[in-house]
Amino acid sequence: MRYFLFSIILLIHIGASAQSVGDLVKGTFRYQETDVTQARESFRAGRYDEAAARYEACIAHAQANRSPSHGVDGNMVGEYAVVLALQGKHELALLNADRARGLGATWGDWYGQQVLKIAGCDYVAQAFSQPATPTWLIAKEVSELESRYLQVVKLEQVVTRSDLRRFYVLQSSGQTVQALALMDALMKTYPDVAVLHSSYSDLCEQMGNARLAASELNTAVSLMDANDPGRTAANEHLRELQLIQNKAPEKLSWLQKQEARFIWYVGGTVAKKSYSLNTRLGLYTKNHSSYSINVGASLIDKKFGGNIGLSYYYTFHKLVLGSGLTYQFSKDSHVVSFSPSIGLTFLNASQTSSFDITLGAHFPFTGGGKTSLYLSLGKTFYFDVNLKKKAK
Repeated sequence: MRYFLFSIILLIHIGASAQSVGDLVKGTFRYQETDVTQARESFRAGRYDEAAARYEACIAHAQANRSPSHGVDGNMVGEYAVVLALQGKHELALLNADRARGLGATWGDWYGQQVLKIAGCDYVAQAFSQPATPTWLIAKEVSELESRYLQVVKLEQVVTRSDLRRFYVLQSSGQTVQALALMDALMKTYPDVAVLHSSYSDLCEQMGNARLAASELNTAVSLMDANDPGRTAANEHLRELQLIQNKAPEKLSWLQKQEARFIWYVGGTVAKKSYSLNTRLGLYTKNHSSYSINVGASLIDKKFGGNIGLSYYYTFHKLVLGSGLTYQFSKDSHVVSFSPSIGLTFLNASQTSSFDITLGAHFPFTGGGKTSLYLSLGKTFYFDVNLKKKAK
């Protein structure tokens, strides 16, 4: 019982310490926002300096209080990017638009398109093919917002043909919005260079816009010399793109719909007269749930053994609730238990891993074992896997 009470006190202390750190980060900002309601009102009213300050406070709060279920919201970062663009801070806006898309913003393509339009990059903004408009904006508000774009000083970039290498770096690193803005400047400066149109076509294809990819590649072919060795290959790929346009939309699998991430956990567990090293492999889905297979090696009463099981966890901010089935075995013992748990998780800044502390229990229902409490400490790693097939 003393071990149980100590574990509870430790969990509460760690949670309180983390919250105080979050408050410290928040306190350095002009506003103390924890959600985007007021920021959106400032956005709608055209008070962009105020809106930017409120979004910065919201993002700082989310960053300080991130967890696997509640990291920094990509949509909030996308809205912030549009506000920055409306302030004329185009480079920061482009950077945050890419960050929003990287965080999985529901309307990331719309935010990216608006940032490009505000910057005066209308030609490449069409690479985002009919992106969905955020549900918190009504049609009238969108129309009013777009009317303000003309009042913003446009982005000016001085480029040379050597900047095409920088475009390739941005494209390969997933900085799509910044790559599009750079390509816009290149094509305005060198409108009749075939390699620019073919490179832009490749990016459009990568974004799933086969129609525009085909159009740009057709332009590139028309600008090539008749004896250009790449002309034949370009024509063949153009025919492939034209066929892709006529294909029916691909149906998404369950994993694609859930926007699943692979997880890998490693850690140690301490209980009365027992110690174990464990690992867990599974999936984490967008509804804050994870499903995994668990295996481990243990030392119980100075006897070596192992465990294997299935588990389910639901994450709410930093709190994690879990349940599962565990089969524990050694030379002379075989026990199957129901294993509920409660714990805290702390996500890192890049949202790729977390530190986890868990308090749980094993309730045996076969094998004649005794109920036992345990404390686990470990690390979970999250892996984003692109489950969507790219157009070929």
